[in-house]
Amino acid sequence: MQRDHSFTVRSFKRRQGCNPSDTTEDQNFLASRRRLFSRRGALGAFCSSAVALGLISFSAGSLWVEPAEAKSCGGVSLPDTVDKNGKTLRLNGIGIREWGFIKLDLYVAGLYVERTSNDPKVLLKSDQIRQMSLRLVRDIDAQKMNNALDNGFKKNAPSRYESLKPRIERFRAAVPDLKSGQLIEITMIPGKGTELAVQGKVKVMIEGDDFAESLLAIWLGPSPPNAGLKKGLLGGPC
Repeated sequence: MQRDHSFTVRSFKRRQGCNPSDTTEDQNFLASRRRLFSRRGALGAFCSSAVALGLISFSAGSLWVEPAEAKSCGGVSLPDTVDKNGKTLRLNGIGIREWGFIKLDLYVAGLYVERTSNDPKVLLKSDQIRQMSLRLVRDIDAQKMNNALDNGFKKNAPSRYESLKPRIERFRAAVPDLKSGQLIEITMIPGKGTELAVQGKVKVMIEGDDFAESLLAIWLGPSPPNAGLKKGLLGGPC
């Protein structure tokens, strides 16, 4: 049934103290109401689309908008999630690898896990997939990178170093000269091994959960490259 808009206008005008017989006022009133409902319709369409896409959620009467940007550190952004072996890994934390007393930035690192935690022991002993993503902000030649890895093994897994040495050498041999902007992904997959990939290309797979734990301990162990990096990877400030 079609609504009598003229009756609505006359009733509204009487309440506002206006002249009910003024047709110019009628036309202005109807035009303003059409604009109002048009805006409401556009907002409703936006909200419906946003909810369908998961951008907006409603909880306990409040409106919350999902952040669109990934987490950033030192001007480098890393995605909130990555997919690996059919699993969705979440960003546990992000930090900067600094070198020397002048604190020269070498790379921005992100730790991805299936279940986030700020306890390094839980993350090191976990049976979940874990991934270290390193975005280079400076060129690093293979020898310097390998020296840093070797020192990291010695400081954070001294009791295992000799038994791991053949596998450490295989891992080191797969590390190329690295350029600023490149992405290194080191993925620890329980029961399978540790995968090294540079710019999405797999370089080597090293077997053994003991190797994976010892390698991750370079960043999460008692002697990380720099304290701020470890704190960041555990969810602290970058």
